[in-house]
Amino acid sequence: MLAVNVPAQDVANAGTITVSVANTSIVSNEVAFAVTPQRGTVTGPPQLLLLSPMVAPVGGASFQLVVEAQNVAQGATVNFGSLSLTPTSSTMTFYPSASGLSTLLVQVPASAFTTAGGVSVSVTNPGSSGGTSNQAEFYVVNKGSFPIEESLSNDHPPVPGNASSTHSSATIDGFVVAFDSTATNLVSGATSGLSQVYLRSNCFGTTATCIADQTQLVSVAPDGSPGAGGTNGSNKPVISPDGRFVVFASDDTNLVPGVTQAVEQIYLRDTCVSSLPPPQNCTPKTVLVSASPSGAPGNAPSTNPVIGAFGLFVAFQSSATNLVSQSVPSGVQQIYLWRGCNTLMGAQAGCSPSITLESVDAGGNPGDKDSTNPAIDAGSVVAFQSLADNIVANTPGNQFQQIYLRTTCLALASPAPGDLCGNKAMAVSVDPNGHLGTGDSVTPAVSPFGMVTVFATRAPNLLPPNTASQQIVAFNTCFAVPPIPCSATVGGVISVDQNGMPGQGDSFHPALSGFGSVAFTSQASLISGVTGQQVYGRTLCSPCAQPGPSPWLPLILVSADSSGQPMGGDYSSLDPAGEFATFSSAGPGSTSGPTQIFLAAPFF
Repeated sequence: MLAVNVPAQDVANAGTITVSVANTSIVSNEVAFAVTPQRGTVTGPPQLLLLSPMVAPVGGASFQLVVEAQNVAQGATVNFGSLSLTPTSSTMTFYPSASGLSTLLVQVPASAFTTAGGVSVSVTNPGSSGGTSNQAEFYVVNKGSFPIEESLSNDHPPVPGNASSTHSSATIDGFVVAFDSTATNLVSGATSGLSQVYLRSNCFGTTATCIADQTQLVSVAPDGSPGAGGTNGSNKPVISPDGRFVVFASDDTNLVPGVTQAVEQIYLRDTCVSSLPPPQNCTPKTVLVSASPSGAPGNAPSTNPVIGAFGLFVAFQSSATNLVSQSVPSGVQQIYLWRGCNTLMGAQAGCSPSITLESVDAGGNPGDKDSTNPAIDAGSVVAFQSLADNIVANTPGNQFQQIYLRTTCLALASPAPGDLCGNKAMAVSVDPNGHLGTGDSVTPAVSPFGMVTVFATRAPNLLPPNTASQQIVAFNTCFAVPPIPCSATVGGVISVDQNGMPGQGDSFHPALSGFGSVAFTSQASLISGVTGQQVYGRTLCSPCAQPGPSPWLPLILVSADSSGQPMGGDYSSLDPAGEFATFSSAGPGSTSGPTQIFLAAPFF
């Protein structure tokens, strides 16, 4: 680390300064340093960027609201409906080529949550030279209105989809849900019966700020027509936390120019709609993610995409052999990481998208057997399952699927010192003696920085004795980048019943939020009186799973109707804040129609 004194005259005026390091004639990359006006010299109104959270329940307790804005003056106040609130804390963060970002913390009293509806929020700079910012909408919602059906048409009143809707993903606080469906009645023109990807905007009972067509088609051609030309269509969408980007798989041939074969590819759709301020000069468009260095489509199927860092990163699996310049074995599934150019603060100048191979050994050689089902945090860590023998040195496979983590380093602001972010990988599905699981471990989910990994397993040496069914487990992997104090312990079984015993039926499809909420499907009866295949949830006691006899909070039935009765379900996902969950279900009661997508609020 180098320390230098910066002369006062160099930071006397607001602007951006370019910083680099030179070793004689060799100059490093450049980093932008922002010089912002002093708070006392700020004039004009602020620009409100983000609220967190954006939803609260009727009758909820007082809580701390995080408000992020630019051009905030000293003495600024936050307007929450008719209340003028003084921040308890105010800090600034600086980003290259952008104004300083102010984070204001205000305590909102419980009296503000007595009635359901929308609440306008803004920030006011004091004095005659100040002003009030743009408004953002905060929602007070009745928990009794959940679950909310999402796979609905734009008719008035809306009509449920007439065919199955399966996979889904929600933005932070559940404002927008992406889902796939083979229904032919959701939007005009999408009548082929092949799967399409949709977005559904939630108004939470407040129609004044809701768009006219709450359901919109995502899998569209450049001319706006529905995806076509494939045999399966578009599916498995994952949405960015703010709702702007949706990644999905599709074998359609009309989504972007140059794709002529019905081979499943990965696409990223920029909707230009965000819970953050709308991007300027943005035109909705779809880009091909699973492309070779020359831009050609992948020459074999790609699937199971996941998204990180507000759309900057996409991880996926593929058996294509032309996605990277290095040679990869034909017919073997590999894990890839695509890095785009859009960040939270705008597009990166001079950036070109790139793809790296993640299922590699310490020497960068591809995995010698299939690697599938990737998971990603913001972009620093990728998890996946694999049969390969060469992912971790001196740890050959044993014919069973294992769970691995790998660092990417791509989400770090600058290269990490030493070996902190080298080509590191670790096996997660290991017992206390370091032996790989002696049964299949599949479908991982990973918390920020790789601190906790959740997955499904049948491995006897990872489970309590005499456990017959597949269980969901959480392992304290302590794989953080940068390092965070952590006590690595063998994890515990999450899919336990009210007596703490592993479920007497298979559990699968785990989902994990950044705040330790877990959702999964189980065929076991984990709550007294609840039978059949259901979606359950529980919360880890802290961001990192802790040792002890009761490392989890009580189990919650996620797939419940508004009266709390089980309605069955599968394919759950969690919003990034871990308060809302989506799942697929035929619906409450004795409904026997096609599966629909529902938004629940189990941790709200």
